[in-house]
Amino acid sequence: MPSQMDLWDMIDAADATDISHDELVSFTRGDLIVRATDAGGEDCYLAVEASFTVHRRDRIRAMRNARFLTRFTGRPAYAVVAGLQINEQERERVSRDNLIYYEIKESALEPD
Repeated sequence: MPSQMDLWDMIDAADATDISHDELVSFTRGDLIVRATDAGGEDCYLAVEASFTVHRRDRIRAMRNARFLTRFTGRPAYAVVAGLQINEQERERVSRDNLIYYEIKESALEPD
């Protein structure tokens, strides 16, 4: 999992002059960025936004962060939204936009 400093290093190594400072700060503060290996053994990334109820803003940030990761690394990146709840309209948008939805079970929030 890249640290916030790792993400700034990615930005510094890329041409990000057309991206606002606020967007770059938001990117480095994403809920979760995961470096993974796909089924073919290639590096890829997951840009995850998590909340109790998945909203439009989570979907937009996840897509933006995945776009930035692909741009900054040259590797595929996948947008993921995770939450306890998602309304049907948002679920349809997540599907239409080819995002991954991960349902967090309420039991996962209970202490062990």
